[in-house]
Amino acid sequence: GIIAFSLAYLKNRKVMETYLTTGTMIIQESSGGGYGNSALMQGFGMEAGYRNVNNQLIILGSYDLISRTVDSLPFMDVEYITRGRFKTRNIYRNTPLIVEYTRLDPMVYNQLFKCEVQQDGSLKITADNENIKFSYITHYGEALHTPLFDATILPTDMMMRPGQHIYFRFRSQASFTDEFSSRLQLNFITDRSTILGIQLVGETPERDREFIDKLCDIYLLQNVERKNMVAEKSIAFINDQLEVLQHSLTRSEGAMTNF
Repeated sequence: GIIAFSLAYLKNRKVMETYLTTGTMIIQESSGGGYGNSALMQGFGMEAGYRNVNNQLIILGSYDLISRTVDSLPFMDVEYITRGRFKTRNIYRNTPLIVEYTRLDPMVYNQLFKCEVQQDGSLKITADNENIKFSYITHYGEALHTPLFDATILPTDMMMRPGQHIYFRFRSQASFTDEFSSRLQLNFITDRSTILGIQLVGETPERDREFIDKLCDIYLLQNVERKNMVAEKSIAFINDQLEVLQHSLTRSEGAMTNF
């Protein structure tokens, strides 16, 4: 399970502030004497490999596990962004609005859109790209249909006032998986230790913390699923062997009776 989290602020005057988000987790190596060491289980695959903590490290950082983690997290498909005079900031959950979409054109990914509150309370949505002609007026809670996406914009408790604006963009699952895969660092705390340090350096520490937390949850869940699968296969194997034994005993009993 997770032992601790910590955040460190890394400041550089010339660039956007970045943060180090860390977590620690105990990787338990399977002990001897369990079903994993039984000759009966040798036909069921990976148990011996799973006992190696280095293999556990590879599994925890695997693309499939990271992809599954991204799928399990909310607020991962739309980014909400503010622009200051010098800095662009991903505000993650501290957004004044939420974009709930029902359809996305593939070309919409990573395109930046501006949402500005008009004086009458309506919302003007424009593309932050001179090469894309995109300008629509909508209202909170109203279905918005455009060639690039269909969505509804909802306010939060931090609702914007007329004249204020925010940017948003849609992110694909693959792009987030690639991003976390490239930033994720996994290292054992000391030599011969089974305590694993999990680190992410980024500009959105709240999102990184939630990712590390969920990654550990999914990892533990996957281990449970694997053990359940092995147990189910072992039960099926035993049942098959009992059926074969029963047929053999029946034939032997018939042969003895005939004799």
